[in-house]
Amino acid sequence: LLQTHLHYAPFGPETNSPVGGEFPPMPPSKIEANKQLLQSMFTHAYDAYMHNAFPASELKPLTCQPGKFNLVKVPALTLIDTLDTLIIMGNFTEFARSVERLRFLDAMMNREFQASKEKSKRSKHNNEKGERGGLFSINQNVSLFETTIRVLGGLLSAHQMALAFMANIVMKSDVWDESGVILSGDSNARVVSSDKAETPAKDDGEEVGSTMGGAQAAESGVIHVEEEHDCTSEVDAASKKKKGKNSTSSNIALIWEYDGFLLELAHDIGKRLLPAFDTDTGIPYGTVNLMHGIPPGETPVASLAGAGTLSLEFELLSRLTGDPSFGKAAKLATRALWIRRSPELNLFGKHIDGQSGKWRE
Repeated sequence: LLQTHLHYAPFGPETNSPVGGEFPPMPPSKIEANKQLLQSMFTHAYDAYMHNAFPASELKPLTCQPGKFNLVKVPALTLIDTLDTLIIMGNFTEFARSVERLRFLDAMMNREFQASKEKSKRSKHNNEKGERGGLFSINQNVSLFETTIRVLGGLLSAHQMALAFMANIVMKSDVWDESGVILSGDSNARVVSSDKAETPAKDDGEEVGSTMGGAQAAESGVIHVEEEHDCTSEVDAASKKKKGKNSTSSNIALIWEYDGFLLELAHDIGKRLLPAFDTDTGIPYGTVNLMHGIPPGETPVASLAGAGTLSLEFELLSRLTGDPSFGKAAKLATRALWIRRSPELNLFGKHIDGQSGKWRE
């Protein structure tokens, strides 16, 4: 885009701005070429993650090994952060499959969490203090800022886009096979999913992947697929499905319907992040544990961006769930920062102590 702009609109000698002050019209052929390039780049990266790293947080691009984003050690982080892009790219079938992958992983981790709680009760050592299991029931310290923009923001945007664009689009037969296994890509590689499955499903008499539980699999980066793929493979053919098949069915029972599950996940992660705002000023801690709240010894010093740019996601969560506590907390933090701006320069500092309200930098 920049090359096109510079070619058609050279900079003037005096104003250092494009002559005429307007961007030139881009030829339709150039627009289409850019769209195809972006879609190809996205497909390459998405397929590489799904076939080499899911449900780990991320993919190491050079080694094709699963990795963990240290600031947000959340299972399936890259997939969550990508959901809305799938809809933008028009890959509605893969979006539906991805929602079901998250649903399966959430259910599996919830069963593990509840089983662990029961075991702790029997042994009289209650190590599981949280009451909620599921995808985010992991004893990990995460960045409030990064988790808000990538996990909470990703889930909320995908939820809203699903409501707007996913009605009567995808057939159930394009999401699951006859045995309840979620299809993947060209259906030669499949991700396990079944509401009744306690362990990964079996195909042709063999277990797919590993008998690891959800949390352990997410930690190790294991993905349950039938065959391995190179990091450079591009096997996702879901977006190449004929649209007519996905949109003309007269039998509503055969159509996959979005049920608001992503908003449920957003509400859950929002409640896990909310303890970070429990300070004397309302300015949140920068780090929170998803199971136990504020980590012992955690510094109350927060960055300006990390504490003051949370209103969009938290207020939207409040409006979508009807729970005002999220928006209230984020707006209080922003106001607490605003009233502490420099009276002389009307500017903000870089880091502030959330308990004392004093700028540290």
